[in-house]
Amino acid sequence: MSVHSETKAVSVPQLAQARAEGRKLVMLTCYDASFARVIDAADIDLILIGDSLGMVVQG
Repeated sequence: MSVHSETKAVSVPQLAQARAEGRKLVMLTCYDASFARVIDAADIDLILIGDSLGMVVQG
């Protein structure tokens, strides 16, 4: 698995433009750094970072 070295940040204006164009985006939720790397390597458009699982599992 390779990790991208370049930042692929999406700005709010870019999100608004995608909506105006009717373009569909893909967003997945990840709960830790391992899953974030996998999602990033899969070229998913957006990653939603959630910590609720960590709170349940790790207290």
